[in-house]
Amino acid sequence: MQVLDRNNRENAREYVARVLKKNIINCTIKPGEMLSENVLAEQLHVSRTPVREALVELSKLRLIEVIPQKGSMVTMIDYDLAADANFSRKVLEHAIIELCCAIGDEGDLDRLQGNVELQDFYYKRGNYDKLLELDDEFHHQLFILAKKERVYQHLRDIVIHFDRIRYLSLIAVVDLKAISDHAAILKAVQKKNKKQAAELMDQHLSRFVMDKEAILKRFPDYII
Repeated sequence: MQVLDRNNRENAREYVARVLKKNIINCTIKPGEMLSENVLAEQLHVSRTPVREALVELSKLRLIEVIPQKGSMVTMIDYDLAADANFSRKVLEHAIIELCCAIGDEGDLDRLQGNVELQDFYYKRGNYDKLLELDDEFHHQLFILAKKERVYQHLRDIVIHFDRIRYLSLIAVVDLKAISDHAAILKAVQKKNKKQAAELMDQHLSRFVMDKEAILKRFPDYII
């Protein structure tokens, strides 16, 4: 398991939940794997109580299944849940990208350009954790640019099942289009072309459907 540094602002439960989410999304903790409260508490240097609380929290998000008399198991990746999450993203980000075209400034767009260049850098080096982090930050910055960051924060738990699919696609899909999609979206925003930017965003967020066959072929034991 990847153990992250603890933030000063988060309590023990929040810390455990954040670490587990990251490890579940990037499949360091694999679908179907059983989790031990004692082992997690020892690895993260916390008591069992925040571990138990975090597992309950993640069970509500359907990342963990609590099995009576056995313990907690990481759920399999559900394409239907991912599709529901992606629907929420498409509806929101269609509107967000139009707002970005209307109010974006040069400094914000320069930061996004730097982000896209870093995505390409880390993808070529096979650093998928960093690539997913930059992908998240690209979309986060669009919400900030549109002055809707609180909406983004509410969206995070909703799209977590889509995030699990996104990570697998980085590994399974040979001709990854995500980075070139981001570059094209950014170019449309720079030109303040709302229609084109929205169409490109819709296409970008539909790729997980097009990538499904490759993902299922590479990771048949992870998905239901």
